[in-house]
Amino acid sequence: AAYMRQKIREEAERERVLHMYAQETAYYNQGLYHVAGIDEAGRGPAAGPVMVAAVILPPYWECPGLNDSKKVQPAKRDELYDKIMAEAVAVSCIAKSEQDIDRLDIYHATMAAMYETVETLSVPAEAVLVDAMPLRELTVPHKSLVHGDALSASIAAASIRWWNSSPALPTP
Repeated sequence: AAYMRQKIREEAERERVLHMYAQETAYYNQGLYHVAGIDEAGRGPAAGPVMVAAVILPPYWECPGLNDSKKVQPAKRDELYDKIMAEAVAVSCIAKSEQDIDRLDIYHATMAAMYETVETLSVPAEAVLVDAMPLRELTVPHKSLVHGDALSASIAAASIRWWNSSPALPTP
């Protein structure tokens, strides 16, 4: 009975993570397999720095526990970070300093960092999913998703990636 309960939990988690690929699947069905997810950290307090990460995952990459970084326990977040960094197709992380934020404002500094993460990916993005912010000047198909870090596997991976980028960031 315990074995069966464990298998049922594992299957439910596999299905939950697979459901997080719904947005990516729309691009996969068009033959676009390098879908970058973008997320930011540090924008809320507007005190800087702001960190932005972009991650391209292998299509339907299996990663139990993948979720919005704020919903993942610190030890699991560290484990997921290691897995993302080892197995992602491409990863980019950009920081904009307090000086950049003062010069551009927090919104535009974040947007500039998002564009820069896409440009600096080692494998070009064929499509982009971004958490909440519209990036109208992207030349590849793209979509902005409110609460994207809970809806998209790629954005969730980006939220995990930036979390381990700066010791100055608060714990969720």
